[in-house]
Amino acid sequence: MKRAAGLALALVMFTSGAHAQSGRGDTCASSADSPRDRVCLQRLVADQELRLAEVWKRTFAHMGGTRTPAGRSLLAGQRAWIIFKDRACALYFLPGMSPSLEWANGMRCKANVTLDRIGELERIRADFPGED
Repeated sequence: MKRAAGLALALVMFTSGAHAQSGRGDTCASSADSPRDRVCLQRLVADQELRLAEVWKRTFAHMGGTRTPAGRSLLAGQRAWIIFKDRACALYFLPGMSPSLEWANGMRCKANVTLDRIGELERIRADFPGED
């Protein structure tokens, strides 16, 4: 029984991760009423954060890292973006909000903000001849 439950959870997480890669999270439920819905949204955010880390590493290296003015500027921008990201969706997590719907919208907000940054970093990499 435990093995079946573990396989089911792994399938949900794998399926959620595949959906997360494809867009802005519209494959997850609109609220987080069930554990499956919460796992889907948590996985969506985690997958976007992993993608961001990969794109960041490639873009930062492409721009020369800390050895170049462009790389140092990109690093300063990333640090500012991290502060923005941490505050951009805070409204959804305030006490007193409808727990499941606001939490779900907050998780989507986090995923969307991260997805937007991924796109921005990819555009920066494409716009500048780098060290690749």
